Amino acid sequence: MDRLYFGLLILLLLSFSSSHAATETVNLLSWWGYVDKNSAKAIESKCNIKFSVDEYYSNSEFLRRWDNKRNSHDLVIYSNTIHGFVQPLINKRQSSKIKKVKYPEPFGSQVSKLHLPNTTRVFLISLTGFLWNSKKFNLSSEMAISEIFKLVNGKNILILDDSVEGMDFVTKVQNASIKLESLPSNFFIANDKTNLISSPDFGFAYMWSGSAFEHMTENKELKFIVHPQLTHLTADLISVVSDSRGAKCAFDHLSSEKFLTELQGKTYFFSPFGKLDSRESKFGEFYKLHINSIGNSDWLKVPGREAFVGLLNEWKKVKLRLRKK
Repeated sequence: MDRLYFGLLILLLLSFSSSHAATETVNLLSWWGYVDKNSAKAIESKCNIKFSVDEYYSNSEFLRRWDNKRNSHDLVIYSNTIHGFVQPLINKRQSSKIKKVKYPEPFGSQVSKLHLPNTTRVFLISLTGFLWNSKKFNLSSEMAISEIFKLVNGKNILILDDSVEGMDFVTKVQNASIKLESLPSNFFIANDKTNLISSPDFGFAYMWSGSAFEHMTENKELKFIVHPQLTHLTADLISVVSDSRGAKCAFDHLSSEKFLTELQGKTYFFSPFGKLDSRESKFGEFYKLHINSIGNSDWLKVPGREAFVGLLNEWKKVKLRLRKK
């Protein structure tokens, strides 16, 4: 009887241990729209964890949450322009169990320039450029910046809302002797203005390639070009902060070729693995058209912490000036 009781006790303890291990919770802080409920469930099943996704909508919002609750997140997906805020903590948690990932060209050479630690991988990559309606006028990569602005004189201009990338655009335009405040055009600072893009007074949108292609799927008259003076590469990164088994498993899954190739087909941002989902034939044409630009473009310069705060404040002033026109 004692042996039977002892055996049952051992089984109960093993069952409790197994159940307890399965309830490990892994928290992800991510840009909105990257990890849906189905993806979260797949990660829970594969990694035997409870997976929680906390979404944000801007770099400023990310930084607020990162500063206030950094110890509560095991994984983070964020823009490489704010990597300097995340890197100090990430580097302290380097793990020999995490291997570097090799990417095909032209992605491999470009990713190597970022000098990322093993605990950080490229998530998705984007180009910046111009979206415009080809039925109204024509833009080309060979045009000077001043020529482009002459074509859209008096029309509505949309500029992506990002302090680092927006200020980079404004600075380069001003260096071309163009004073935005003195132009008769109306400026809109936003990352999604579908009504503006479809309006008769639409001039151009300076935006990310993935966002541009999404609009192109809805209107075949819209075109996208890169520009040698204004186009740059930018990326979202994924970093594992926690040393837990579950966090590393989720990190490997979210940065895998399979997951990112599928996500590329949904978001239209470039996966660093250089593979196309066979179901996305329309994006395949766009991809082949701009793949060389990925290899030929430079990364946007990433500011340090103090410089980022300065750009953030300056961007607020620029948006206010343009809105008061």
